[in-house]
Amino acid sequence: MEQPWNQTLLEESPLPPESEDDLNNLLPWEPPQESKKEKSGFGVLSMQLAICILAAIIILFCKLFFADGYQAIVAEYQSAFQADIHWSETMGQVQQTFGSIMDKMKPIQREKEASSQDSTSSEGTSSGEESSQPAESSQEAAGGEQTPVSETAVSTPTDATLQTVTYPEQLTPPVEGKLTSGYGFRAYPLNGEADFHKGIDIAADEGTKIKAAIGGTVETASYSDSYGNYLTIQNDHGFTTWYAHCKKLLVSEGDKVKQGKKIALVGSTGDSTGAHLHFAMQKDGIWVNPLDSFSENTYAAV
Repeated sequence: MEQPWNQTLLEESPLPPESEDDLNNLLPWEPPQESKKEKSGFGVLSMQLAICILAAIIILFCKLFFADGYQAIVAEYQSAFQADIHWSETMGQVQQTFGSIMDKMKPIQREKEASSQDSTSSEGTSSGEESSQPAESSQEAAGGEQTPVSETAVSTPTDATLQTVTYPEQLTPPVEGKLTSGYGFRAYPLNGEADFHKGIDIAADEGTKIKAAIGGTVETASYSDSYGNYLTIQNDHGFTTWYAHCKKLLVSEGDKVKQGKKIALVGSTGDSTGAHLHFAMQKDGIWVNPLDSFSENTYAAV
């Protein structure tokens, strides 16, 4: 039996929903979700807040328990950020600043240990007896004091020579100061052990300008735990000159410097007992005595 034409038409072509709201009512409901952008933004904000709180706690701790060190850090960063620093040199300057800060913290700790030892040893001495030795200032020339040792106590390193090797041209004295430790055998100032000194130490007040003894190209301008802030200059005739324990480096790697140019400032960074310049020379990779290349009266022998 055939259906009426109007019923067949209704079954094959159902009427559409009257509105969009009716269609949404037919779909299953889903809770709204936070966007990934909102989540990531909240995470970054939380991390930044945590870092700021941690930094504030560290600064407060240093200020309360390491007052001298705190002041040294503040002064060092103020001088670093007030200086004219090019973006190409930023990483080198930050490294120098961090090394200088660490070196300023070392004497503070040593002073505390020394004062503790002094208070202990003073119990066995007379109460009216006082030391006549003045306190050493970190700003004054010091460091690298010579203590001779027997040549049999330590052998000459394979990368050094005691033979006379001179630069063929006249050198400019790198710094005005007093020679406190020569090239060759000595007792290492920090522990007293027999050592072979591969350069010379020239004591000068902190901040004294350091000049390039020989012109050339700056090969290294960096920081190390032993040398502190140091730089090396590649010279002619296979020579390389070294300048170590500087307070601040004034040139960068790749710079061309003329003889006598101001390249750094005297300091006491790295393994050092006071403000001085460690100056060294290499000929084809072999350490040689720098005094052989200076005029006779440039630095008095120690």
